Amino acid sequence: MTITSFGGLLTFAEQMETLDMEFYSGAVLAAGMENYADLFSLLVKNTKKNIAHIQRTRRENITEMILEPISGIAEQDFMLAELGGQGLTPDRIMGRAVEMENRALGFYSAGAEKIKALAEVARALKRAGKTRKANIKALQEHVQLFE
Repeated sequence: MTITSFGGLLTFAEQMETLDMEFYSGAVLAAGMENYADLFSLLVKNTKKNIAHIQRTRRENITEMILEPISGIAEQDFMLAELGGQGLTPDRIMGRAVEMENRALGFYSAGAEKIKALAEVARALKRAGKTRKANIKALQEHVQLFE
């Protein structure tokens, strides 16, 4: 499905953040992940921040939301097959987390580009992307431990 509106863009962002938060919350409970509780707590905290920021952006820009169409963003380009964190190996959990962060960063970059007409919304998406970049950096430091 193609995202065609400001509201659709933020709805998808919120859903993506929520699913990622659920993955991170479950992944830390998997066998072998005990030493990564701080990392996954940080990732959960960051997804919660992004959700709050996205919701606030939606509320503050509700009138513009109706007027600003967008095109060229397909949800399927940014969706990953659902995969719970429990029952996976630590290597696969970490790999999946990096995959999720890169996907989210790509979505926020594409979304910010498409919604340039609403500078405040574009900034909000860039901010969420910046958080995801920090997550990638944190994950990469830990992924090296598996190599």
